[in-house]
Amino acid sequence: MSRALGAILLGWLLLVSTGCDRSTQDKARERQAEAERKLRKLGSDAKQRAKELDHNIKDAVQPDREHAAEKLDNAALLAKVKARLASDIGVATLSNVNVDTSGSVVTLRGTVASDTERQAAQRAASQVSGVTSVVNDLKVVP
Repeated sequence: MSRALGAILLGWLLLVSTGCDRSTQDKARERQAEAERKLRKLGSDAKQRAKELDHNIKDAVQPDREHAAEKLDNAALLAKVKARLASDIGVATLSNVNVDTSGSVVTLRGTVASDTERQAAQRAASQVSGVTSVVNDLKVVP
């Protein structure tokens, strides 16, 4: 924008210095003033558009940031539940058990060898910090 303004000023100076009559000089000043107003308006519009784009980008990125934090929380809770199940009911049994998390709710699916293992898995999962409820969909397959 400063180049355009410089070109306008240079053109105006050339007109004035070449000995144009008063009306031509007045018209040149009017054109220069109009060009300067247009440049200021363009600059103002560009700043406003940049602010809007910045706001739109922040709005678009914010949900992803929140979603990423939620995914990390779920992954951490999932790891804690699996570790607790492995220590309480055994790694061999855990190979047949799928653990899902949604927020603070843990869902157990798969098979176990006895009702005692089924109850132990639910108890172990419910004792993990951050778990508010356990959906026990484990099936007993002797």
